Amino acid sequence: MAEQVSKENQVIIHDFRDVDFFEKYGLKKLKFFGKGMSGDVILVSQRSSFQLFAVKVFSLASDDKEKRMREFYREAQVMQTVSHRHLVPCLLAGLCKGYTVITMPFYSGTDLCNLSEHGKLHPSVARRYISQVAQAVEHLHTRNFVHNDIKLSNIFIDGADQAILGDPGLALMLENNCQTSTASKIRGTKVYWPPERVMAARNDQLDPLKADVYAIGVVFWLLVSSDVPEKGKNYLHSALTSTDVFLSYDHWMILKHLLEPNPAKRPAISEVIKMLQVV
Repeated sequence: MAEQVSKENQVIIHDFRDVDFFEKYGLKKLKFFGKGMSGDVILVSQRSSFQLFAVKVFSLASDDKEKRMREFYREAQVMQTVSHRHLVPCLLAGLCKGYTVITMPFYSGTDLCNLSEHGKLHPSVARRYISQVAQAVEHLHTRNFVHNDIKLSNIFIDGADQAILGDPGLALMLENNCQTSTASKIRGTKVYWPPERVMAARNDQLDPLKADVYAIGVVFWLLVSSDVPEKGKNYLHSALTSTDVFLSYDHWMILKHLLEPNPAKRPAISEVIKMLQVV
């Protein structure tokens, strides 16, 4: 039978409710690969080609079905409408019986969380990775999307040693070029929150674009230091007082700007990219 395809606001959702998605595409489940903010990720192999893919599965069996559908749709929307070499693409999004799926490439390298567990990275290597992440984030920001969950485990390394930013399940879309949102919408992982989010009341107006920038700074610091992330931690103070992390002046200035506690003084992502290119 021919599958049905739903196109809404340029998001393509395939209808697999009458078939088994994994059987239809000859996908063999190899292992549970990880858990995102809104769904489980399974490593699969296509039987005919032996090609590996990552499939994110959003269960619709629980009481929060509507919430899961919104998260699925938002993630598919971001991945399908914003394409960049340093962003994980959506190969296919589908509505199945009791669950939804997003199929993505499988990155055989690693992710920055696993990489950092093997020890500190040389600052120049860390800078290259965050430069690539910053390019992806700028691409999102110029299209009025905020990633909203930049962290080590959401940054994958491909076979060419390139950083790829994924898991936009909490992405925030800014309407009418508005650059503020309520603090409650800046979600993500709390140990990457900027100071203004940690201290904010739910309805305070904050700049989520600057929150993305701060999170990149936290990623940079964690890569070069192997520091333990904590909610509300003053990472800039940790960098200032560290006795076992040695940064060049240029790298230190990049870190200082990224972790600027005052969001009004924290650079926009376009400025961050210029800083990273100068080093």
